[in-house]
Amino acid sequence: MSQEFTNEEAKLFLERITPNKDCLYIFQSQGLADILCAGGFSYAAQAKKNKSSTVLIVHEAAKSFGIAYENVSKISYIAPQILNAVKKYLDDNDIHETDNLIYGYLDTKAKNNFTVAKGLNLVDYYRKKVFDIPMDTPLIQPIIKPLSDDEINYFNKHYILDKERTIIIAAYVSPKNLAEIKFWNDTVHKLQEKNYIVYTYIEDLSDKPISDTEPLFANCNELCYIADKVKCFIGSHMGILFFLAQNTAAKILAVNKFPAWFWDTTKMFPNSNSRILYLANEFINPIIEATKKDKAIIQLEISHPKINAEDMVYSYDAMLDRIFSEMENF
Repeated sequence: MSQEFTNEEAKLFLERITPNKDCLYIFQSQGLADILCAGGFSYAAQAKKNKSSTVLIVHEAAKSFGIAYENVSKISYIAPQILNAVKKYLDDNDIHETDNLIYGYLDTKAKNNFTVAKGLNLVDYYRKKVFDIPMDTPLIQPIIKPLSDDEINYFNKHYILDKERTIIIAAYVSPKNLAEIKFWNDTVHKLQEKNYIVYTYIEDLSDKPISDTEPLFANCNELCYIADKVKCFIGSHMGILFFLAQNTAAKILAVNKFPAWFWDTTKMFPNSNSRILYLANEFINPIIEATKKDKAIIQLEISHPKINAEDMVYSYDAMLDRIFSEMENF
């Protein structure tokens, strides 16, 4: 295939990697949480279509997660340029499902069949809008493999894992958002001032940790081991926090952007040790800026039917204070 993939080339490629009519192929171009939804509901989708096994088609970067399911006979890790070409072909031709293929893709910005339905969190969305299965269908956990003695020794040698002092930051930060970068730097420094040991979870070895922290690179099996050995996870990387909430007893403090309530792990996994706060500054700042020309002084509070008022925070400084007050409950 050439560097610029046509829809016809993408179609031929897709046909080549989905040859077995007895298998269900699930195309999933998004990150960890979406892959977990695709894999976790593949059992039900596979049974619905009367197929013998499932193949997941995902981004090649997902290989580092080490995800596996009993019914998933293969995971095809595809280079991003090819994955995007297949996605474009499916979008352009409005292909959501065939006899042995499901386009398990969630695009919260697209105004078509794959938008967030009213009243549905991420897991419910996949039940209703992607797989069309009963709303009480369980989201099956991936296979979690215990670590070997050598793997355990590696983590104990390279990291200080302390249930009272170790905190892992799992934050998804845009390099262009200087205010957000400063917020996470300030969070780390305040934690360190209070004698906490802080690591930054990184998804890829090329990722940079937050300033003055050591990187922690771990697959999903390793995260399950670590989860029971640290005080808590704090962050905005909703894919990792989703995994931890589904599969571990880790204490989780999620910093989510208002009004993205469909990421609420406390609702998706009510038995998890999750706490979620919503940062609303980016939502209200344009409103405040629009009133400055009139020299108005305003104080805003907003409400949302899916979010508790006490869970909304209106500035980075206030969020920093809330993080420490919430940690007292851990």
